[in-house]
Amino acid sequence: MSQFSEEMADIAQELITEFRTQIVITRQVGGDVDPVTGAVTSPTTQNQTVDAIPLPASKGTVEAFDQRFVGGTLIETNLRALKIAGQNLQWPPEPLQTVTLEGAAWEVIGVTKSTLDNDNLVYSLTIRR
Repeated sequence: MSQFSEEMADIAQELITEFRTQIVITRQVGGDVDPVTGAVTSPTTQNQTVDAIPLPASKGTVEAFDQRFVGGTLIETNLRALKIAGQNLQWPPEPLQTVTLEGAAWEVIGVTKSTLDNDNLVYSLTIRR
């Protein structure tokens, strides 16, 4: 990591820490088929608590979806955006993981990385309840 990208990562971490709310990202790992016995192993649940800044979904985010209504409800009411610092993560966020925010479970439906010198500074997530 170059000195400049390290400074930018530190600034991103400081800003997110200052205005943060803590969330839990949950993923399932494993759940493979044992080739010898044919038995399916149960997936393991892993959690990591991270600092994030929750934001309302922008009009552009909503318009990016072909189907803007789910169950007769405009998806904008069920979408949020999150900004997460790229430092100190156990693993990077990915679609289909679950985020616990404000006591509710949200599904990660999109992740965009902001990078500098191939270092992940900030992750922008779109989540849906």
